Amino acid sequence: MIKRLFQLMVAFVAIVALAACEKEPTPVGPEQPTEPEAPTSGELALPVLRVENIEASSFTIAWDSVPGAVSYTTVLKGDVRQITETSVTFTDMEVGEYTVRVKAIAPKGGELKDSGYATITVVVEGVTSVEWFDQSLFTDTDAEQGVYPYNALCVEWKGKGVKSISYGLFETENLNKMSFADVKKNLNTFSNELEILAGINDKGVSFYFTDLVGDTSYTLIALVTNEAGEEFMARTEQKTEAAAASEDAQKWVGEWTVTSHETITFDSTGNATMGKKEESFKVTIKTTKTSPNYVEIDGLSSYGAGWTTFGLVSGNTMYIMSGEIVGENEDTGYDYIWLAYCSVDGKLGQFFNVSIPSYVLTMDASGKVSCEMFADTAEYSDGSKKRVEVVHTDVYAQNPATGDIYFLTDSITTFRAGKMDWSR
Repeated sequence: MIKRLFQLMVAFVAIVALAACEKEPTPVGPEQPTEPEAPTSGELALPVLRVENIEASSFTIAWDSVPGAVSYTTVLKGDVRQITETSVTFTDMEVGEYTVRVKAIAPKGGELKDSGYATITVVVEGVTSVEWFDQSLFTDTDAEQGVYPYNALCVEWKGKGVKSISYGLFETENLNKMSFADVKKNLNTFSNELEILAGINDKGVSFYFTDLVGDTSYTLIALVTNEAGEEFMARTEQKTEAAAASEDAQKWVGEWTVTSHETITFDSTGNATMGKKEESFKVTIKTTKTSPNYVEIDGLSSYGAGWTTFGLVSGNTMYIMSGEIVGENEDTGYDYIWLAYCSVDGKLGQFFNVSIPSYVLTMDASGKVSCEMFADTAEYSDGSKKRVEVVHTDVYAQNPATGDIYFLTDSITTFRAGKMDWSR
């Protein structure tokens, strides 16, 4: 591992300011502009905001006086202040993003109206490094453990006098949508924390985060305290490498004509009925950057193009996997998930959202493909064993909190089912 030179750095506060402003008054004379006159009616001008006196955990928002204003209202979340000054200071700020709003207040009883709110967004990053803790996140290769730069990241922690630690690895895109409080709620702790802390404070510890997605940015958060009671949040971003498609995966790339022979129809209570109907449709298969042996399959869903799922290629066989999350509904929070509907001991009636194959496609030397539905004996929690056979698979909405399954729309209740014929 590469040793780092520890330095104590005071963080910076990054500012993004977007506020409407009036034009500067027209100068009169060579270098002596006149002061703008206070309006007698209409709406006051928006304050023009700026950031001053930047510190690691505090900042000051300032603005020039607004002609005609008698005071100002400042708002930062639940912190609402009525002031006559033209600046406001916020202290003891934790790491995170803050949006401050300021409006000019008009005199009461006149024809003037308060201004709208001007806004400015401040990102507080806090202390970016300390002498008593260091965090590294990087790609690595360990073939024996199945670790590659596209599916894993290695973390290394070193410290001195570290007393506690909690951590979380987040997709950076998702992390940017989370508040500071949400991040802290989603941090993990170690069951063997004392052992981990002893290693950190000795020669350091390292381990892998596995089963990651290629070509994706991740951010590792570690919240640590030391024996002096100081708290530090280490934040390190690293992107996994894009995976190169394997030769086996590339054999499946292209457009296919698929013909189904059966249907499955669900009534309003969720009961299923099998039927017969022949239907041909187009399916497109592409490689992905997430894994050498993963392919993206578009068009297999009865909902049509755009509803993709994924296949796992092993040798001359492609497994279309159940349990894959293929999308998300931001309004409801539901996951779009590719689910297998099964016959259990010969009786229809159970969805499986675990990662089992739904379709198993095998390609021979001539390129001809045979299709089978997955079937196996499953052992249940009560110890019983039952024959499980997949009869259908498609995209459904699932509530991640309850596991409840829903149709994506009310318009489709009949889906393709059973074995299918695949040809180029």
